[in-house]
Amino acid sequence: MIKIWRLDLVSVLRALRREPTYAISASLAVALGVAGATIVASVAAGVLIRDDGYREADRLVLITARDPARGTTSVAPSIGDYLDLRERTRSFSDLASFVTLPYNLPGGGTEPALPIEVNFASASLLSMLGVQPVRGRSFVHLEEKPGADLHTVVISYDLWQRRFGGEADVVGRRILLDTTQYEVIGVMPPGFRFGYRFAANADAWAPLESWLARYGTTMGEQPRGARAYYNVLGRLAAGVSMDEAADELSRVGRELAQTYPTTNRDVSFSLSDLRESQAGPLKPYLTQAAAAVALLLAMACATVAGLMLVRAGARRAELATRLALGASRRDLVRQWLLEGVLLGLGGATLGVVVAAQAVRAIDAAVPVTRPVWMVFAVDWQVAGIAVLLGVVTGLLFGLLPAWAASRVGVGDALRAEGRSAMSHTDKARRWVVTGQVALAFVLLTFGLGLLRSLLQLQTTPIGVQPTRLLAAYVSPPGDKFRAGEHLPAYADLYLETLERLRSLPEVEAAGGMNVLPFDGENMPDSGVVVTLEGETLESQRNSPSVLLVRVSGDAFDVAGVPLLEGRAFREDETLQRPRVAVVSRSMARHYWPERNPIGQRVRIGPASETGPWHTVVGVVDDVRYHGAGREAPLVLYRPFTQAVAGSMHYLVRTRSTEAATMADLVSRTVGAVDSDVAVYWVRELTMMLGNARWQERLWTLICGVFGGSAWLLAMLGVYGVTATSVQQRQRAFGVRVALGARPWDIVRLVQSEVARLLAVGISLGLGGALLLTPVTQSVLAPGAARDGLTFALVATTLALSSLVAGWYPSRRAARSKPALSLR
Repeated sequence: MIKIWRLDLVSVLRALRREPTYAISASLAVALGVAGATIVASVAAGVLIRDDGYREADRLVLITARDPARGTTSVAPSIGDYLDLRERTRSFSDLASFVTLPYNLPGGGTEPALPIEVNFASASLLSMLGVQPVRGRSFVHLEEKPGADLHTVVISYDLWQRRFGGEADVVGRRILLDTTQYEVIGVMPPGFRFGYRFAANADAWAPLESWLARYGTTMGEQPRGARAYYNVLGRLAAGVSMDEAADELSRVGRELAQTYPTTNRDVSFSLSDLRESQAGPLKPYLTQAAAAVALLLAMACATVAGLMLVRAGARRAELATRLALGASRRDLVRQWLLEGVLLGLGGATLGVVVAAQAVRAIDAAVPVTRPVWMVFAVDWQVAGIAVLLGVVTGLLFGLLPAWAASRVGVGDALRAEGRSAMSHTDKARRWVVTGQVALAFVLLTFGLGLLRSLLQLQTTPIGVQPTRLLAAYVSPPGDKFRAGEHLPAYADLYLETLERLRSLPEVEAAGGMNVLPFDGENMPDSGVVVTLEGETLESQRNSPSVLLVRVSGDAFDVAGVPLLEGRAFREDETLQRPRVAVVSRSMARHYWPERNPIGQRVRIGPASETGPWHTVVGVVDDVRYHGAGREAPLVLYRPFTQAVAGSMHYLVRTRSTEAATMADLVSRTVGAVDSDVAVYWVRELTMMLGNARWQERLWTLICGVFGGSAWLLAMLGVYGVTATSVQQRQRAFGVRVALGARPWDIVRLVQSEVARLLAVGISLGLGGALLLTPVTQSVLAPGAARDGLTFALVATTLALSSLVAGWYPSRRAARSKPALSLR
């Protein structure tokens, strides 16, 4: 038996070598289908499936609040809300509140300050995640009590290695976070990371009470309406579904609204899967990519089946001869199946190799600030399934020609080759190719629509000029420059640093801004409500939220934001001077549509609160802080010399010096002003803009690959059906030539049949693209889903390439010999 299989293998390999075009085409069809499926499976696994190291991660949920009275649509619950939810809900086995903040780890001696992210959390967080330190211990509930030793910290494995050299006695050591001493009580396992959204880069974990204690307050004393910082994580109790937990949250929200009407009157709570909340809105893309994979696999299978049937038809005489010489039909079937397996295995292997390279390129293209678990790679499970899929495809569709081979009639096959009339199999194959063209039209339309959407995003004005513009993020130690009490010290620090940056010969201009456009990591989820003179609380019920931004006086010029009316800020506008503000064009239009905004006064917060009035002194153009694909928010700018101090981005417009060189120069300049202030990062605005669009780039690339693969498969189908038709009608073409038909007449006849097939396929594809518009428009720019130019480009591309694919078979038909037909 082994000898027979070896002989069959040698025979099949020789046959494939004699017809390399067929072997390459069939293997390529399998490779395209397998590569597409592998790419999407790997990306989907990286986004939604890959293990993140948390215990039962699918039961972890993030709880958010909605407070329309303050213009907030998706923020974290306040500490008061968190404490009540912990007491009143039964749908969660545990809840934890946390906030991730930038801190400085002073170096001492010659070492510079190290910027780190500290996750201040309730003691239940780490146990909820199911991760424990590899050295020492975690903080416990006793360390959440007021008066306890709050200043304990668990550090990451990476920080232990990076700053402390992996020293064994790190547990028990006292370190400074900003200017406060903390005792290291544990070291987390290597690779463990936890943070919110794309800032999954915490370097240390400390009790939430320790952060509050530095401001002289406790969890129980926090204002119930303060919904700006805290995130709430929950673990669903055993047997509780997401819907059941959501219903209970709604009930508790209504109870709190009755108990605390002042702060919770319109507040409601919702929950979402933790992984989806961190990954962002990727599900629409994944769903549509999965549908595209299904279409691509269907096209690959149809192409392989069509090519094998073409080959079976071409070898009818050969098979009949072998049967006449004594070969059994079982031998023929076995060889066909072996051929299908070899083609499927070769194509699948090629597909996995291509997919591995494509996924590696995708992984490199995604911003490094994504969650630590979001890694795109082809693992052995995916690769094994992909290879098995290719083998099954080859085996399954090898059955078709095997079945045809088993039904070969020796007498019929050895007679003259077939007539011009098409068999039912030929008609079915033509309909298959028509379907391939239609599917290719749909996929190419979607891919081109995504590309045009991305180009539209890239050309949409964002309000700033990102070229040669760097941003350096700093967060001075809060204990050293406490807000309010040391606000002038904050201002002096920023002003001195800006002066030094401006004096550098490589710097054209420098300014400061606390919120950057399209910054996915630090962009606030919402803003606040502002009060105009004479406005009441009731009239503010549906007021939009306003984004607050602190800037230096020359930040607008540095960022390239045009000043439309009035003036910018002056550096002498301090706390001792009247409060001033600059508003965006959209805010001016909304609040003073028929009045001059210059000189108008606004107050931050709802009408029920008190605070200083801000006089509008200028209007600037809109900046799309939330991304190029979203509307520009209403923005109220304040001078950082009058605003509550905190983190800041130094904006540096360079004189074409390389970004890496400037990053080091900016870091050294900031450190020279105050060695306790660390630069967290220095980035180019152009790079940040690209990172903000990574989802669009990713799915444009993937759908472009799908569209190209579908186009290639459709062309293979067109070629296959045309070649088969020409082969079966060689005698008819010879007769036409004998009767005086010119070669061009034969070419035109064959190409007209290709054109008819193409016209039907494009018509069906156009109808399919229009029917899928409600599905595709969720990820396409407005108008791109039903864009006539896109349809015309795709139709033209398919038409020209199909005619090219049919050209070689038509030329072969034109060279038909009359003598062959007259024998």
